[in-house]
Amino acid sequence: MTGLARQLPGLGGVPGQPGKPSEADREREEKRQQSLERILTKEARQRLTSMALVKEGHVRAVEDMLLRMAASGQLRRAVTDDELKSLLKEISEKEQEETKIVFSRKESIDSDEDSEYDFE
Repeated sequence: MTGLARQLPGLGGVPGQPGKPSEADREREEKRQQSLERILTKEARQRLTSMALVKEGHVRAVEDMLLRMAASGQLRRAVTDDELKSLLKEISEKEQEETKIVFSRKESIDSDEDSEYDFE
C-alpha cells in the first residue's frame, strides 16, 4: 500500500484502520496475481518481481497493460521472458521519445538604430 493510503483515512483499507487493506482489496489483489501467473511464464514473473524492488509503479503499469491485453484477447499464450524484455524495451523507448525539453525564449528588441538610445 502506498504511503498516501496510509496517511489518508479511508483510502485502501478498513474505515477507522487506514493501514489495513479491506477483505475486498485482498481478494482483488489475489485475483490479479492469479491472472498474472496465468499470462506470464515463471521467468517473466521473476523479472517483474525483481524490477518491482526498484520501480514498483512502473511494474504495476506493465502488469496492468498485460492484464488488459489478456482481457482483450491479444495474448494467445503465456508471455515469455524474452517477450517481456522486448515489451519493456519498447515502453522505455516510447518514454524517452515523450521526454522532450522545449526552450522558449522571449524575443528581444534588436534594433541597429542608435536613435533609440541617447549616447552623448
